[in-house]
Amino acid sequence: MTFANLKSAIQKFVPELMSADIGTFINIRYQQLLKNWQWSFLKGYKNLTLVAPYGTGTVSVTNGSATVTGSGTSWTSGMAGRHFRLSNAIPFYKILSVADATHLELFSAYGSNDAAGQAYTIFQHIYSLASDCREIIKIVYDFPMQEKSIEWIERNDPDRSLNGKPLYWTDRGLDSSNYRQIEVYPMPMTTMLSGILTGKQLQICLLMLIHRLFVMIYL
Repeated sequence: MTFANLKSAIQKFVPELMSADIGTFINIRYQQLLKNWQWSFLKGYKNLTLVAPYGTGTVSVTNGSATVTGSGTSWTSGMAGRHFRLSNAIPFYKILSVADATHLELFSAYGSNDAAGQAYTIFQHIYSLASDCREIIKIVYDFPMQEKSIEWIERNDPDRSLNGKPLYWTDRGLDSSNYRQIEVYPMPMTTMLSGILTGKQLQICLLMLIHRLFVMIYL
């Protein structure tokens, strides 16, 4: 039955309803049905990479400057958007850009004392999902990970100092492209390939992180 046929059939039973109102009613009920049923054809998979922390070489920083200079480092442009921490210092800073293998810029000026030849870490704990993902059902790494609020993570580890097997995840809203984001906690010590949905627009999607770490996304 087509949409027009359905509207016509309803109007025969309830002739006092306007055609536009009937169309709106049908669309609302269709969206409710789509949302409340686990349609198998609306699921898909794709790969995502969880990034291991990077700390090769040493760095020098200057109070009040956003420039970080490395020695023995091999930084790449792909590190822009990750976060930088000097040794185990507080706080950490988001990386704005990477000029070359030994120079990067922070979003904000370094606020602690000058330091030279220091150990450091560049890490990523927030990941963007596919554009057609709307709502996360669950994440599994060998076993289901617990969803926590961002307040819980901030309260327990505001400096993101813990590394290891991911046990928790939290929703981090939308990125600058309006893609959904998640934070995985603790941060993994090694790079992991993960499977993330592709799929069609307006779909239920499945994000599966290799090593049996996966996230189900629900529209």
